[in-house]
Amino acid sequence: MKLKWPSQMTIQACLSTRSDLGVHIDGFIATEATTVVVQADADAAVSGRAADVLQAAATALEAALRLIRPGRKISDVAEPLQKVPPCVPFNSF
Repeated sequence: MKLKWPSQMTIQACLSTRSDLGVHIDGFIATEATTVVVQADADAAVSGRAADVLQAAATALEAALRLIRPGRKISDVAEPLQKVPPCVPFNSF
């Protein structure tokens, strides 16, 4: 199968899609990312493995935000986050 550039792909139901954006203005850098699970019924709740992965990511982000403080090392934030994902065993969905 020939690979397509993302702009050439058709969005299909049950597809997990990610959007990442980075901006650099006057020396300040900001990034933002989000993952969306596309479903045939836009009003339906995400369930199953996709929901597990999204919840694990949200839990890890919440934990990281609580740990980030002046004077802490990156490892002070990263090490505790290694304990979050095992609550949802996954490699992919």
